[in-house]
Amino acid sequence: MFERFTERARKVMALANREAQRLGCEYIGTEHMLLGLLIEGEGVGANVLKSLGVDLKAAREKVEALSKAKGEKTERNRLPVTPRAKKATEYAIQEARRIGHNYIGTEHLLLGLLRSDEGLAAAVLRELGVNLDAARQAVLKLVNAGREEARQLEVERLNEELSEPGLHVNVEIKARCSDLDRARAALKEMSADFLGTDHQTDTYFRVPRGRLKIREGTIENSLIHYDRPDLPGPKEAMVHLCPLSQSEVVKDTLARALGVLVTVRKSREIYYANNVKIHVDAVDGLGAFVEIEAHGRSDEANVASLRKQCEAVMERFGIGEADLIDRGYSDMLLG
Repeated sequence: MFERFTERARKVMALANREAQRLGCEYIGTEHMLLGLLIEGEGVGANVLKSLGVDLKAAREKVEALSKAKGEKTERNRLPVTPRAKKATEYAIQEARRIGHNYIGTEHLLLGLLRSDEGLAAAVLRELGVNLDAARQAVLKLVNAGREEARQLEVERLNEELSEPGLHVNVEIKARCSDLDRARAALKEMSADFLGTDHQTDTYFRVPRGRLKIREGTIENSLIHYDRPDLPGPKEAMVHLCPLSQSEVVKDTLARALGVLVTVRKSREIYYANNVKIHVDAVDGLGAFVEIEAHGRSDEANVASLRKQCEAVMERFGIGEADLIDRGYSDMLLG
């Protein structure tokens, strides 16, 4: 259950175990998870609780008053969780999925505790004057602020790439992915930066050369033209990219002038490892894929280096020749 937990979320559960032991309990309940969040002190969950006026001393006093704690330290090292604590953890996983996150953080644990409104954690929060609905909105507000920050970071990256004159080149592959967990584990080993999950709509237009599309997403919004051969392995793609602030207006204009060829909708997890951009995609009507794009300038020596980078990431992901796709999603949908 804890495979997708962040280090802070794992720490919260370890602290919950310690608090339950300290109180002489034979189990980890939602109340101990709440204390774990407060003791951890640095995650989104703790920051929301602090903003609502919840402090560790007061919470501990309420837990001790409301629970059946013996007051004598339990000697067992690893305690089981109660059914309600287990349910709160399941709620946390659901909340992460609903938001579009592929990890479980302290923010999701707090959302899980807030949904478990019959648990002791919820009772403690009510005793401390916390409105559970207001607490949930406070968590979501911070999460959305983080999503906007990720979007701004992506725009800054794109602007930096476009600040130098001339074409940019990608060496890239697309592959079917039957083992998303392995891909995510490889990304973690690479210390790749996770920008977020983007829900994208790509509208392709009829053009005489290459491909022209507008991408509308929660992170990326751009007009993109690229030329790329239809080959299954690492291949060069010459790319022109222009960030957009009024994508709907530009899309309508291009649709009137050129006509729409096809629309691709997908959920995309975006990662960066230095100059290598990795996408974990779930494409409507097509399935799950991984894309690897090594970005750089368009000189010959650099292209060879980018190709090696792309091949190295393929090896980490366990991508073989049989997994490689020689066409884009738009071509696959068009058949």
